[in-house]
Amino acid sequence: MTTILEKETEETSGGFRPALSIPDTARAIGSSVPTVYREIAAGNLKAKKLRGRSIVLPAEIDRYLNALPNMSAAS
Repeated sequence: MTTILEKETEETSGGFRPALSIPDTARAIGSSVPTVYREIAAGNLKAKKLRGRSIVLPAEIDRYLNALPNMSAAS
């Protein structure tokens, strides 16, 4: 199953899935930069350091999104 993030990065990078910066991660998950930092601090989203910069791997974004609860049907 190809995720939206995989499809987007394949189209723009020829199949290579680069690590995302925190602002790019926020855009990818439809959130804000402060929310991404809160999710990292809470241990819900894992980031790595590369030359002093925080990055998030695409597989981690997929894992994070898949772990979110499903929406219930509106009554």
